[in-house]
Amino acid sequence: MLAALLAASTALLGAFPGTLAVAFGCAAVFGGSYVALSGVLIVWGRELQATSPAGATAILFIALAAGQAIGSLGLGSIADAAGSPTAFAAAATAALLSCIGLLSRPTTSKHPHARPASPCSVP
Repeated sequence: MLAALLAASTALLGAFPGTLAVAFGCAAVFGGSYVALSGVLIVWGRELQATSPAGATAILFIALAAGQAIGSLGLGSIADAAGSPTAFAAAATAALLSCIGLLSRPTTSKHPHARPASPCSVP
């Protein structure tokens, strides 16, 4: 759900360039989704590395920073070659595709009633 909101806000921003109301709305939805997903990833990392939650969080933020740098370079190249709307569509698609393999993962929690742990779901 959160990844879908992040992807939709990214796609809408690319589909309506120069529309101030859309830009503000998309920024709010994207920002909220990004912060919430970061929190979900921290909890998920803690579940996966219960003996070293701080290490899991550090690895998470290093991976996020690396992904942002690599993504910026890639999407900048796409924007140069095909235009900004195409780059925004590619970013939205990447956000959704990043969750496909995670949606079917079994739960990692030791709690018997826990839902599957995934950064694509809400805890």
